Amino acid sequence: MDYVIEAENVGCVYPHEVSNAGASKRTCGIFIEKLKIPSFGVTAVIGPSGSGKSTLVGLVSGLRDWKNRFPKEWQEVIHHDLSGEKHIADVKTPDGLIIEFQHSAINPEELASRESFYKNMIWVVDGQRLSREAQRLSELLSSNWSLEMCVVFEDAHKRFPKSWLHNTVPVYFDIGHPDYLICLLHRAKTYFYYKFPRSYFTIRSKELI
Repeated sequence: MDYVIEAENVGCVYPHEVSNAGASKRTCGIFIEKLKIPSFGVTAVIGPSGSGKSTLVGLVSGLRDWKNRFPKEWQEVIHHDLSGEKHIADVKTPDGLIIEFQHSAINPEELASRESFYKNMIWVVDGQRLSREAQRLSELLSSNWSLEMCVVFEDAHKRFPKSWLHNTVPVYFDIGHPDYLICLLHRAKTYFYYKFPRSYFTIRSKELI
């Protein structure tokens, strides 16, 4: 059988866990002795919230490169809600901004759940995942508009992935452009977008929201 991914001893350790009492400690993230993903068909990663699905996808898809732009102590910060359910923030900056990186598809319920729990957060989405979406987003960056310009439009459903049109927080699309990301904002039934310098991302986190 042919495999698109074949690896051994895949895993990571979360730098620290934040408890309700404010204490922190190192804790095991995920560890897989042998990982094999066939080169055909569809492979599903399933499990309860906090079990490491997004962490695994990030490890094998390259999105961890984004996380590694930030200090280790900001990465994989664990929180618990009032019911005890675990939530793992991809990145949490010292000023409390949560940054979630998303490569795979995400259902609306999970998306809304994370935004409701974290509130002060942004998304960084892999805009190259689907070729048609990547082409439309690339066309936006090639348009004649300046860095400061914020464009308002009504046909967002024709330009952006539908699954990202109802967010309550900013969404940044990474389409592989060497200089810019595209930020999508949804405010009062109006959509705005602007291009954000890639180089600013890790040094000006307060401007991301």
